[in-house]
Amino acid sequence: MSRLRAAPRAVSCNRGLTLIEMLVVLAIIGVVSRAAMLSLSPTRGAGVEVEARRLAGAIQSAADATLVSDHPVALRADASGYQIDGQGERHLLPEGIVLADAPLTAASTPLSETAAIDLTIARGDDVWAVSFDGLRTTVSRIAPNRR
Repeated sequence: MSRLRAAPRAVSCNRGLTLIEMLVVLAIIGVVSRAAMLSLSPTRGAGVEVEARRLAGAIQSAADATLVSDHPVALRADASGYQIDGQGERHLLPEGIVLADAPLTAASTPLSETAAIDLTIARGDDVWAVSFDGLRTTVSRIAPNRR
């Protein structure tokens, strides 16, 4: 009796990724991207320039909204932070950064075409000026010897 042997099957090297392997890769990418987003958070380790530009943007946005809607808006600021009335929560500055020229009380300053606002944000020798002339907001660095 002769035995018939089955021919050996060729092993394919192009098997690709299984669904489980693909899900594991996607989970790893998700975890790494979330960690990267948290480390790049704007409030973590924010510098003085970032805070000055954030304040300028908030003032400009509120002033533009005032011009369009004709509803008065005011800025409340003190050494530890600021808030635009009617536009969300109070923004607290990161530790070590202060609004140097802000009043000691959270007095309300109207944002209108006639209001001029000059604030200084500082941490040590890193000092930035935020100015609002009634229409536009500018941010500029103040040299240490000019103070």
